[in-house]
Amino acid sequence: MMAPNSRRDWTIAAVGLLLAAVIWMLRGRPHLEGTDQTVAVTVVPADRPDLACSADGPIGGLRCRYDGRGDRIGTAAPPDGDRWLHPYVTTGGTVVLLSGVFAERHVADWVAGALAAGSSERVTLTCEAKIAGTSGPVRVRWRPDGTWENQDGLVAATVERCAVRR
Repeated sequence: MMAPNSRRDWTIAAVGLLLAAVIWMLRGRPHLEGTDQTVAVTVVPADRPDLACSADGPIGGLRCRYDGRGDRIGTAAPPDGDRWLHPYVTTGGTVVLLSGVFAERHVADWVAGALAAGSSERVTLTCEAKIAGTSGPVRVRWRPDGTWENQDGLVAATVERCAVRR
């Protein structure tokens, strides 16, 4: 028969192993759904119509403008404005899918001014975003006549506000 202290020791060890297993499974997953994260991306005014993604279904409730075959989904924007997902490259070189970037007030003002001035200046947008999920297989392209590039495991988020840095 086990001594009472021995049973307690085994219980503590089992709980510790369970906790370690949970931590191990969550490693490398800093983008938990529903959390707010700061994302810094670079853009030029011409990016708005150029950036696109293609996926079989929603990613965390958000959609790419094109389905998994690369066919355009409908003709109208989602009900809440320009909320399609678009690919962007972070200042750290990671591809992310964001919705609402060019609809955000500060970004829209910058684009309007840049287009009126004929500027193609690249700027950095530092945005607060709410993580919606992580993609499965998805394709991205950087120009309307560009080729689709296969990606997987991209973070998808909705932009809440941005600051424009020149």
